[in-house]
Amino acid sequence: MNWSKIVELLNGKNGLEFGGTTELFEIQRHGMLLYPYVQLDGANKFDNNHFNSINGNDFTHRFGSGVRFNCDGSNEPQIKLINRKYDFVVTSHVIEHLANPIKSIKLWSDILLKDGGYILSIIPYYKECFDRNRPLTTIKHLIEDYENDVSESDITHIEEQKKLHDWSCGGHPDFYTLCENNSDTRVVHHHTFNKDNVKELFQYIDMEVIYLFNHDPLNIVCLTKKK
Repeated sequence: MNWSKIVELLNGKNGLEFGGTTELFEIQRHGMLLYPYVQLDGANKFDNNHFNSINGNDFTHRFGSGVRFNCDGSNEPQIKLINRKYDFVVTSHVIEHLANPIKSIKLWSDILLKDGGYILSIIPYYKECFDRNRPLTTIKHLIEDYENDVSESDITHIEEQKKLHDWSCGGHPDFYTLCENNSDTRVVHHHTFNKDNVKELFQYIDMEVIYLFNHDPLNIVCLTKKK
């Protein structure tokens, strides 16, 4: 599968990125260049979010003229304040950090997307990152979290990640400290993913899966469409 097919669909469209910016969409060598082809606003949780300051990730200027919202991607009142409809929503390495991904993605679809709009997600394949020793999350578990209205303060998976984190695959040097306040820092991967449960996740939300492929060993690419 070729990334260019996705660029063709999104070229010239207006989007919102949660959790950006990401070098995957900015640097040609990754083969996922996106920023030059779209009009993009950004939404991120500014306060106490360590992702805004690592790896030179200066969220304040790399979107150019796009609007930047101080918005948690799981917070319904904040999402409603954006008060815009987009052609697409995009995230890179965000969904695994959500305690209740079904709830959050449904909010994006219901509140932010135009009819026929897209959600583009880049999600790490768990066997190619520091989650490789953890069990694969089942769709049953994700649905139970949604039905039980699990909040982003959930600590269910923190001890599991602490215990099974494979440091040979990297990780934030302050990981254990950041875990203590994960509802702010969002360092924990609540869930683990492969292509199968990514497909099941979006199908449960009643999104049409357009493209789903492993771009490289780490990155699962999923483009879905709002019916």
